[in-house]
Amino acid sequence: MTQNRLLFRVNRQGRKSRRSAEIPKLEGKMKKQTLATLSISILLLLLTAASVPAQSQRSKVVEIPFPFIVSERTLPPGYYTIEPNRRDVDLVWKIRSTDNRNSALFMTISARSENQETGKLVFQRYGETYFLSQIWTPGGNSGRELVLSHRERELARDAGQRAADTVVALDK
Repeated sequence: MTQNRLLFRVNRQGRKSRRSAEIPKLEGKMKKQTLATLSISILLLLLTAASVPAQSQRSKVVEIPFPFIVSERTLPPGYYTIEPNRRDVDLVWKIRSTDNRNSALFMTISARSENQETGKLVFQRYGETYFLSQIWTPGGNSGRELVLSHRERELARDAGQRAADTVVALDK
């Protein structure tokens, strides 16, 4: 109502003012932009909150009771955390001892199986040498399979037989 009077006064003085007439239109646009920005912010907040539990389920601490090889590195027995190197990509994973003394990065590819009730690590054993070969998280049918290292290929070729699987359960 005040804006209409302002528009009327300006017109009585003989001037035309588009600016005064456009103020209600601008206020409507600003309200829509503010509402859209607020809606997007809330949506992003909800998506972030929903992804936190999913990320924490993918990071597990496991006790591995024997020395093993990952990506050409021999790691001693102990407690390890295993998780994707980046939260948004499953290609590269990392394994790190809980005391931060030993770690390795390794490449993986997608693997499928029937639904896994418990998480597990699968090792290929050649004699007394263990190679980490698969990672399975609980509650799904997809896992990760490690790319064979040069050393594991050599042992498999020299052994002339299939490696024995050794399974280590992840914490429940």
